[in-house]
Amino acid sequence: MRSDLNKVICEHERRGSRDSYRQVRRKRQFALNEDSPAFESMKARYGYDTKDFGEHLNPLYGQVRKAVGRRWDDFYSVLRRNFDTRSVINAHILQHLYDRFEKDCYIKNGEVYVGPTRFRYGGWRLRDQRHIEFYVDPRDGIIKRNPWYGFREPVKDVPVAFVELDRDHVLRKVDGIWFHFKMADVPPGRWLQDAAGNRRFIGTRVIDMFDRTYKEDTRQQYNRLGGRFRVLKPLRYHAERRSASKADLRRAGLR
Repeated sequence: MRSDLNKVICEHERRGSRDSYRQVRRKRQFALNEDSPAFESMKARYGYDTKDFGEHLNPLYGQVRKAVGRRWDDFYSVLRRNFDTRSVINAHILQHLYDRFEKDCYIKNGEVYVGPTRFRYGGWRLRDQRHIEFYVDPRDGIIKRNPWYGFREPVKDVPVAFVELDRDHVLRKVDGIWFHFKMADVPPGRWLQDAAGNRRFIGTRVIDMFDRTYKEDTRQQYNRLGGRFRVLKPLRYHAERRSASKADLRRAGLR
C-alpha cells in the first residue's frame, strides 16, 4: 500500500476552484450606509457552499480487493499507518470504508450474519445485504468477498390479466377466461332536505361486475376542504360484463 494513499483520495482541486469571483473580488465598497458593519467576512461576499472537497474512493476499495484472502488484523494495521485518525479528513475517509465492508460478523444457524450481536433481534443475513462487497469471516478472520454482492433476483414474467382497449372498454382474465367489461361513471349522489330543514346526503349505490362489490360516489359530500372546493375525478366501475369475443382478443393482441 502506497504511503500517500490518503493524499491521492482527497487532495485535488475542489469543485468551484476555477471560479475567480471576478464580480466581487475587486469590489471596494464595503459599507453601504452608516449603519453597515465596518468589517465584512469572506462568506458574506462570496456566498456559502461554493467549494467543497471531493473523494475518490476507488483506490481505497482497490486496496480492499487486493487484501481479499488476508487477515483483517494485518490489513487494518497497514491501513492505520497511512490514515492517522487524529485527522478529521482521514477519519472521514475510513468511515467510507464501511460503506461496502463489514467486519462485525458472526455465525448463526450455519450462516454468516452481519451486525453487532448486542442488537435485541440480532443482525441480518449476509446474503440479504447485497450492498456489502467484502466481509470478515468470523471463523478465521480472513477478508472475503460477498458472493451475493450486487445480486438481483431475476424478474419473473407476470402473466397478462388486464388489457385496456379504450377508456370505456377493458379485458380482464378471470379464472383463465377472458371477459369484456364496459366501464362507466358511478352516478353522483344528491342532497335531500327533510321537513325539519336538515340536509342529508344520499349516495347512489351500484354493483361492480368485476369484484361484486358496492361502489358509491360521495364526492359531493366531501368536496369541501379547508374552505376551498376541490375537483375529484369521477369514480369508475365495471358496469357490464360478457365473454370476450375473438374480435376483442385480436384487438388486444392476444390471438
